[in-house]
Amino acid sequence: MSKVINITDKCKHYNGLNLLERLKELNSPGISIAIVENGNIFPLTYGIRNQSSEAITPNTLFQAGSLSKPLFAILIMRLVEKGLIDIDADISKHSCEKLYSTFDKKDHKITLRHILSHRAGFSFHGYPGYTKGEVIPSIYEIIKGTSNLVFIDPKYSEPVNIITIKNGKIKKLVMSSGMVLAGNTPLHLERFPNLEFSYSSGGYLLAQFIIEDILKKPFAELVYNEIFKPLDMQMATYEQPLINEEVRDFACGYYDDGLQVESGYNVYPELSAAGLWVNPSEYAKFCIEIVKAYNNQSDFLTRHSVDTVLEKTDEKIPIGLGVVIGNNTNGIVFSHNGGTYGYGSSMCFSLVDGTGIVIMQNSFNAMIISEIVESFKDVYQW
Repeated sequence: MSKVINITDKCKHYNGLNLLERLKELNSPGISIAIVENGNIFPLTYGIRNQSSEAITPNTLFQAGSLSKPLFAILIMRLVEKGLIDIDADISKHSCEKLYSTFDKKDHKITLRHILSHRAGFSFHGYPGYTKGEVIPSIYEIIKGTSNLVFIDPKYSEPVNIITIKNGKIKKLVMSSGMVLAGNTPLHLERFPNLEFSYSSGGYLLAQFIIEDILKKPFAELVYNEIFKPLDMQMATYEQPLINEEVRDFACGYYDDGLQVESGYNVYPELSAAGLWVNPSEYAKFCIEIVKAYNNQSDFLTRHSVDTVLEKTDEKIPIGLGVVIGNNTNGIVFSHNGGTYGYGSSMCFSLVDGTGIVIMQNSFNAMIISEIVESFKDVYQW
């Protein structure tokens, strides 16, 4: 526990301040952290979860954004272990309809392994979400192209403006750092599969559609049965929007200017790519199980499945299936970051000693997350 406290102490990473002082300096409304040491989870919470100034608790749910992707990869491996799917089969065999267009108007073999490692070549880095109260399209409609009135300046190499039109008024949502997000255009294969890394939430959504079609079950039900229930993740959910939110402990999202996101948060029906609601402690349970499986101590997942997830698929980008792969002084580390409008998150875990950290905040200040991660690495001598 002393090491946990050291992470929040005054240090160079917080400009000589302690963590609480640094959060106030950055005008961050709130943050929730879970630190894992020797299999034990230590939760830390700071700040407020909404405009009513209700305090964040260890149970408070956050939008996890792309932290949904590692969970989806493990779901896939659970289904592979049961012989229900093949990650190296051509996905076209699972649909009687061509769900996407291709850059050369030709068919190409694409597999779930390609998609999970972002090497399939699909479009759409991420999704902007929908305002609560809007008509939420189905997964099929999103893949085929929707009329959600979000328009993206189609530049890849420069930051792009993301705007929305509501009641005839144009409103800028965010400046994207060189990423093209899904708007009202269909999913598109932009390059040859398995050629190079190209981050695509669109590919993950397509994979979700295929899995649901193969198993004839909704995605949320599959995740509950295969992950949430066996790992006792009682509060994690894919409800989009949240049900009975007036009695739920969840954090509303905030913009960088300190204003709360309209209606509290955006809705993300793209569940496999960005739809997870969870708190850091429950997400830590999921990561701990990956560490246990790597060390042949898990009944939940096999070492072979973890090795498959951790196999680097690109010579330049340290990416596996749904996770980024790195190293510390002890050995292999897996990690991922996430973000939706008004939320930011990050996780990283050592496969050797099991130390790790999960961070979630109800703003998108990437600076404070990186500072906490660096403080954690110093304290645990990564």
